Amino acid sequence: MSKQNNSTYYDLFGGNDKEQKPKGSPWLLVIAIALALTVVILLAVFLSSYLGVVHLRSEDGGITLTDKFNGITYELAPMCYEPVAYIPEEDNGIYAKYGKTEYYMVRDASPEKYLCTIDMGIYDLYYASGIKLPTLEEFAPNYTRVAKVEAIAIQVGSIDKENTENIVRYFLTSETVDSALISGVETTLYLKFMSEEYKFLYYNLVYYETKGGDRYLYDRTTGRCVDLGDEFKEVI
Repeated sequence: MSKQNNSTYYDLFGGNDKEQKPKGSPWLLVIAIALALTVVILLAVFLSSYLGVVHLRSEDGGITLTDKFNGITYELAPMCYEPVAYIPEEDNGIYAKYGKTEYYMVRDASPEKYLCTIDMGIYDLYYASGIKLPTLEEFAPNYTRVAKVEAIAIQVGSIDKENTENIVRYFLTSETVDSALISGVETTLYLKFMSEEYKFLYYNLVYYETKGGDRYLYDRTTGRCVDLGDEFKEVI
């Protein structure tokens, strides 16, 4: 075989590898690595946001929610019930989602029993079907936080155990009045009753005081409304 033919043989089958092997661009490798890292990050974000929470379903726009995986149905609680506190997002408190709505764990309660949403300082409580929420009497309040609601709820006072029990007893045993007749309301406060048995819940009553000095307690859930007259002026 001639020297020329021999050279051609090596050229075709790698004999002159140092001279003939094309050089790859290092930028292509950098771009490939960057793209791979981006995909990994996006996948991690997706998995943490999607697989990290329970995805709820609803056939009535969110009033009733279903956790198919755990076999739980949640119902929207009446407005008199409110969580004392919720676990925030930074403490991994988001337990479930329905659409864009996030459902937080209620502090000191199982998320399989209670969840809540929060929007502009307003809480909605959800409870698992089968749970019987307590009436005001069953709730047995032993302390009251008095709050004024503007953009958010701000505590403006408190009521001790004895006066709390007296207020609840008066409210439950007094003659009711028609709340629709209340007019000229000047002050609105919320009595957030607390309980030893239900430490994670408030039971809320609304206090109205009119420009004429009339004073009322109103339960927005049951519709019961009581004229306080001059009772409990020293504590409310």
